[in-house]
Amino acid sequence: ADVRHGKACACHRVLASSVSSKVNEEISDSLHQQIVDLVITYTKDDKASVKESACVALGAAVGSSIDPESCLRRVETVFINIMQSSQERMEIHKAVASGLCVALKLYTSDNKVLFFGKNLLDASLRLAMSGTQRVQYAFNDVLWLALGCGNEDGGEGGLESYLQQASFDNSKAMKSVHSKVLSRIQTVDI
Repeated sequence: ADVRHGKACACHRVLASSVSSKVNEEISDSLHQQIVDLVITYTKDDKASVKESACVALGAAVGSSIDPESCLRRVETVFINIMQSSQERMEIHKAVASGLCVALKLYTSDNKVLFFGKNLLDASLRLAMSGTQRVQYAFNDVLWLALGCGNEDGGEGGLESYLQQASFDNSKAMKSVHSKVLSRIQTVDI
């Protein structure tokens, strides 16, 4: 378990570092896919420490990918299955939030709502509104980054982009979370 945990941590550190773009240009796409496959395997590990580090590493793998959009679509169900499981420990949900924050921080395009997608935003919203307070805080950070609340418009553009695709109930909930919680967050530290 310690070796698997160490490998997942190493994947996260290398892929999330400032040199990852240089490393990523030099490694082949197939090697990146092998890293993603390894980390996905670790997200199913029976040891919590391995699973936690794998969730964060998976976010780093998405954000540092040459094609982050397709990489996220490939691993989206892994994140969502963990997020929807009521059996998961609080630490695992927080690790998923950390991984998603890493992916959002590494992704350089402006439209993070489009990148993230409706399904991940809906699942993040659900966890930001329910569960333990620590999980709520972690997913508030995810939503803050995804909606671009740190931008000049305070996330209004990201919110509008989400509202165009969300259901009525989720639109109402996101507006409430945005005005009552996200607008008060100054910055997000990962």
